[in-house]
Amino acid sequence: MITLHRRRRLFLAAILLAAPIALGMFDLATAQPPRRQMLAGQQTPSNNNVVALSLVTKLTAPFQAAVNGKPLRELLHQIADAADFNLWIDRNIDPDQLVSLPNDQRTVFTSLADASRAGGADVVAVGNVVLVGQRQRIEQLTGAILALPLKSPSPTSAATKIAAGQTEFLWPEATTPTEALRIVAGQETVELPHDHWPEAAWRDISPQVATLLVTSQFDLMPLADEAVAGNAVPQKTLGQTRTDRPSLALPNQQGAPKLTAMKLAPLAAPAVLTLRYPAGDHAQAIRKAAATADPRATLSQPREGNNSAGLVELAGSPAAHVAAIIAMLSHAKPRIQAGVDIDNVRFTLSLRGAPAQDVLAQLAAAAGRKLRVSDEAGTMMQRTITLNVQDQSLRQLVKTVTDQIGASAQWSDDTVTITPSP
Repeated sequence: MITLHRRRRLFLAAILLAAPIALGMFDLATAQPPRRQMLAGQQTPSNNNVVALSLVTKLTAPFQAAVNGKPLRELLHQIADAADFNLWIDRNIDPDQLVSLPNDQRTVFTSLADASRAGGADVVAVGNVVLVGQRQRIEQLTGAILALPLKSPSPTSAATKIAAGQTEFLWPEATTPTEALRIVAGQETVELPHDHWPEAAWRDISPQVATLLVTSQFDLMPLADEAVAGNAVPQKTLGQTRTDRPSLALPNQQGAPKLTAMKLAPLAAPAVLTLRYPAGDHAQAIRKAAATADPRATLSQPREGNNSAGLVELAGSPAAHVAAIIAMLSHAKPRIQAGVDIDNVRFTLSLRGAPAQDVLAQLAAAAGRKLRVSDEAGTMMQRTITLNVQDQSLRQLVKTVTDQIGASAQWSDDTVTITPSP
């Protein structure tokens, strides 16, 4: 991890520092129904965000790195770890399929989409997580997540997160699905099909969303009346009262209630959701994408109400909203950000086995320069870097990296050129 004094962060894997963008927040409709007649099964959730603003910012940051034949899961996790977002990968996707990316500048999201498309998968962001998987599955999962009556994770303090039911969930390599479900749900669970999953770290995410992420791997979800740890009050089945349950301290949440074993049902989503998106340049892209995915989808100006300015309202199936979100994030252009002072701003850098090309591309981008590599230094850039340095400037960091691969850097006002050392 690279950290900058004054709490600024510099991401690994050639992801440039993300500047604030004008996409705004993807808001769900609150009290206003859509202008058209409500369809059977339609729901209008409230108090949520289609995509958390912090995640939008990360996904629309510039990305530049050449990738040649890297396993899909390894590349996706590399990007997710570097850009610091939660990642869910459909277990039906081949994680070992080799994918490549050209050394072109793009956004983090389009890089994820290009890499995943090569593996037969689609990518969408919802709430505070990025989903990679087969289109039908991520449409169902997206709809199910958006139908939850929860606020999108946004608190910054630990106390606020606990009060809002947001936390982090961690499990080690080779955790079984049943163990993972017990960790995120915080209660006795049903037995899921046996498997060994890679390690995971989901942060600032609600237990309800985390539970859906686990169960959806088997096309399942908790029954609507089943509570999970983090709910303020367990829901009740109509005509039935649950018995009092003793409290149980969980690894992820202290003092969370112990609930009876959850019941699962087939994964499903509302037939229609009415959600709000930023208006402006992206409205036409949203309209076209949504109409292609769902001809019955409608896009209109929201009725008068709080926070309605600068928004458009889309009523459509989960497929329409997945298409709209993808269009929104794909439409964003990489934004070049002014670099930091390369001699005075200090960083701490810890790397293990990171490709020199990726590291130097990121450092150059943070400095506001383009990275150029001479033909003679091309092979050197494929070497990996392992180091742990404290309190160095960008210029010093670049020299530390180039020294390891036998190269040197020449700085100009707009470029950093890498050549073999004399």
